[in-house]
Amino acid sequence: MRGAFLLVGNSSSLWATPVLRLTNTVVKAPPVAVGGAAAAQTVEIFNGGDGSLAVGASVSPVIPWLTVSVGPGRACTQVSGVASCIPLQFNLSTASLEQGTYSANVTVFSPGASDSPQDVTEDNLTGMEREHIVRVLRETHGVLSGSEGAASRLGIKRTTLQSMLKRFNIELDDYRRGTGTFGGR
Repeated sequence: MRGAFLLVGNSSSLWATPVLRLTNTVVKAPPVAVGGAAAAQTVEIFNGGDGSLAVGASVSPVIPWLTVSVGPGRACTQVSGVASCIPLQFNLSTASLEQGTYSANVTVFSPGASDSPQDVTEDNLTGMEREHIVRVLRETHGVLSGSEGAASRLGIKRTTLQSMLKRFNIELDDYRRGTGTFGGR
């Protein structure tokens, strides 16, 4: 028999793979006056494949000024040719921020989907994460570990905080007091 083949199994499982797609991967909030409120920004998520998406989003715990919420499915407003989208709303709590430019990353995911996870960058928030870490280091006098240490207050592991200190070029000795083991001045 020439050109024949046999498919055994559930054919729907071969083609029912969802593909995570975002309308934007960069969100640009407009400039906001110190103490002012920033307008919420929305990115739409849609399925570029078959099956269905179970969308979630996460923000670093050291960025308390940014929250993200996943809304219910709706008609798409930012992309044509796609019937249904899931809105991802970025809410900025800017009242406690000092003047400056800040940035943050949000990870969007859908278990089992292709192209998952993906990052969305909040582009007008550069330095905010660094300033929050510095503020907590001042409050803890440079102590990283323990129940009252900076890592615990930030909700991250001590090793993660140490990596962030290196990435942001933060000198821990600038926040430590006293002498001895903790390297104060």
